[in-house]
Amino acid sequence: MKTSAKTLRNFILDFDLGCVDQSVCFTAALAFTAEGVFKTLDTEIHVVTLQVTGLSILYLLSIAIAEQNIPDTLPFTEELFSYTKGQCLTIKGNSDHYGPYTMEIFPIEKICYPQTLEEIKHKTLN
Repeated sequence: MKTSAKTLRNFILDFDLGCVDQSVCFTAALAFTAEGVFKTLDTEIHVVTLQVTGLSILYLLSIAIAEQNIPDTLPFTEELFSYTKGQCLTIKGNSDHYGPYTMEIFPIEKICYPQTLEEIKHKTLN
């Protein structure tokens, strides 16, 4: 996988996150904070970098993310993402449901579950 953003690239390399079919897929603990709200969830995360534009997108794959109105598609921008070496990737954003929020991603496993990897493989072949 080739990413143009140094922050995201360093996060992926430091945690040695799994590369599958030109993308990265891993399991993480997610901490979501907004005004008066703190939620923690585990989720698989699929990172795709579009070859034409170099834009990277993080997809949070757990159904619980969408059910709780937490943003589950996160286009990477250096201004909104930061990385604390060896700890977590932090995203600051704004959602229609929660307003301003902070999301922290803590890798648990270096790769996604086999079933998820198989689904990703089939989607990339179609």
